[in-house]
Amino acid sequence: LKYGDKKAVVKRLFSILIEGVQNVLLHGDLTLEGKPEAFLMIAKSPMHYKIIMGNFIKPDRKSYIINYLGNINSHDEVEIRKLYLDYLKEGLLMQESHSGLGMISMRMKSNKPIDYSFYKINDAPFMVIEVEINRNK
Repeated sequence: LKYGDKKAVVKRLFSILIEGVQNVLLHGDLTLEGKPEAFLMIAKSPMHYKIIMGNFIKPDRKSYIINYLGNINSHDEVEIRKLYLDYLKEGLLMQESHSGLGMISMRMKSNKPIDYSFYKINDAPFMVIEVEINRNK
């Protein structure tokens, strides 16, 4: 609010932050030393906020995550809202994913596709996601 953003923008920003942190805490994998490691950054430009988060993932989850995020990103705003409501209404939280609704919520609230990348750190997969929020909507 200090930067002149509307309450709706701040609310969406915090909602995405909470979903992302929950995802890292609940579904992130541990390092080879058995410790959780992750990062979170928030960048501000005149037009957007960008949230960048990263954490280790289980090696066998990478292809599933790629397919899942690809599917979520292929929906337009109307379709993603319908998908979100269907998940809520019918309790379709995927047993495989455990984080399906959170990712859909992040995608829906940003109104933009979720960018993602994977890196190998000490032979362990590390996922980075970027979510952009328009400051003027």
